[in-house]
Amino acid sequence: MYIIDNQYFPSINYYYTLLKNLNIEIVEYEVFKKSTFRNRCIITGSSGMISLSIPLKHGRNQKAFYRDVEICYQEDWQKRHWRSILACYNRSAFFDHYQSVLQDIFSLKMKFLFDFNWYIQEKMASILRISLPACCKTEPTPDEVQGDFRDIYSPQNFKQFHALGEYIQVFETKHDFIPNLSIVDLLCNLGPDAMNYLREKMK
Repeated sequence: MYIIDNQYFPSINYYYTLLKNLNIEIVEYEVFKKSTFRNRCIITGSSGMISLSIPLKHGRNQKAFYRDVEICYQEDWQKRHWRSILACYNRSAFFDHYQSVLQDIFSLKMKFLFDFNWYIQEKMASILRISLPACCKTEPTPDEVQGDFRDIYSPQNFKQFHALGEYIQVFETKHDFIPNLSIVDLLCNLGPDAMNYLREKMK
């Protein structure tokens, strides 16, 4: 089997990885890692990159299995994230196609981060018409793992992955093309052609 992390609005190369590898699974009871795409995503606006981070209960002192990590709602981060996405993509070619789906996601108040991200995974898989990864409860043994893709794409290194090539971004005239952003960027800019873009890069 292959394993991968359960990300918040995953990066574009994340979906490329899903398409390239069969028998890929997400581990529910892995030790939660901070400063990863498990609770953040990166989009781009008129001033450049914007990092959207979901606040967690116990914050930096979070020590738990991913499955048990709880979202903190003391601040209205959902409104802030939605307003950021709206400001960045309301002028994109296909924002109207996905506005209601995205807005509905930010109306949910799920207790656990894993469940919230999994709900997003289901919505993105439906839009892209791809299969979801399977879920396994516990960490597999090394002998069972053919490849571990967890944290290959992180907030610290995501821009180094240029393999999928460029497409038109809303604000690219203000700054250079930024690769491997959240899947939201690809959907809003390419719409139904997002899947063709991913499959074309597999040839």
